[in-house]
Amino acid sequence: MEDVSPAFVGLAAAAAYFIPSMVAFRRGVPYLGLLMTVNTAAGWTGIGWLMVLVWAAAAPSRRRLCPACFVENPLYAALCGSCGCNLSVLPRCCPACGAQVRKDATICRTCAAPLEAAPPPPPVGLLPANPR
Repeated sequence: MEDVSPAFVGLAAAAAYFIPSMVAFRRGVPYLGLLMTVNTAAGWTGIGWLMVLVWAAAAPSRRRLCPACFVENPLYAALCGSCGCNLSVLPRCCPACGAQVRKDATICRTCAAPLEAAPPPPPVGLLPANPR
């Protein structure tokens, strides 16, 4: 059996060391720079590496989940990169059963309860009257 080269071992160790940073980058964590700094500074300890990994996995993501295929998309995306679903019609909850339904749905797909139309957005540029 051949010996493993030291360069390969060093690259594998560096890749394993920065797994928390790679997880945070892939998930789109908003404070990636801070997480990478802590990973670099405290990742050499086993507990520090594990804490940064948990932090990267539990941090809120800046990605939008597609309701049709459950693929993560960038927050600013209008269409899903996988299935092409329109992400601007994000789900809302059915008042009868609590299931998530599309914003423009008229009936719930789970319990078939009729849904009220979503209220239109307020007109842009018009402010309510001053009550004083």
